Amino acid sequence: MENFVTDWLNLALRCLHIIVAIAWIGESFYFVALDNSLKPPTAPNARCRNVFGDFWHVHGGGFYHMQKYSVAPSDMPEHLHWSFWPSYTTWISGFGLFFVLYLLSPSTYLIDKSLLDMDPVVAVSAALGFLMACWIVYDTLSDQTMHVRTVAARIPADQPSGRCPVTRWMASMPRRMCSASRSGDMS
Repeated sequence: MENFVTDWLNLALRCLHIIVAIAWIGESFYFVALDNSLKPPTAPNARCRNVFGDFWHVHGGGFYHMQKYSVAPSDMPEHLHWSFWPSYTTWISGFGLFFVLYLLSPSTYLIDKSLLDMDPVVAVSAALGFLMACWIVYDTLSDQTMHVRTVAARIPADQPSGRCPVTRWMASMPRRMCSASRSGDMS
């Protein structure tokens, strides 16, 4: 009976994982297509509001006006749609699948006795330890990358921002766009 439940759980998690992964990829393709279709904003004050580009489209009889901001706007709406469920559900279903396939019955898929005859407890501990170590490395690297981006976005344009010319350029970009749109020079 245990194998029967495990097999059905395996099938259900595989189906869920594939469906939500397709939804996540489709949503990513939509935003890539949206980014590639952005045009410079036509409204005179759009650059001062940090609008990078905008796009008009029609779907299902409704007209939509999408705007992409260079940085988060100063006045955020009360209800903000945040697209995180496809990626979270893909991750959760993938981890559930990892748990069902490898950790519930490690002798089936995790341990190859012809290569190394491991005890199931050791194999499961090694798999979880490897997963934890990779997560720590990934988290450390992504925190360092986010720190550089955050620092670059918060440095005022009139302040010296160290030796990095890219950081100075990124920090001054929104101000240069606003001053250029006020003077009429958009180069």
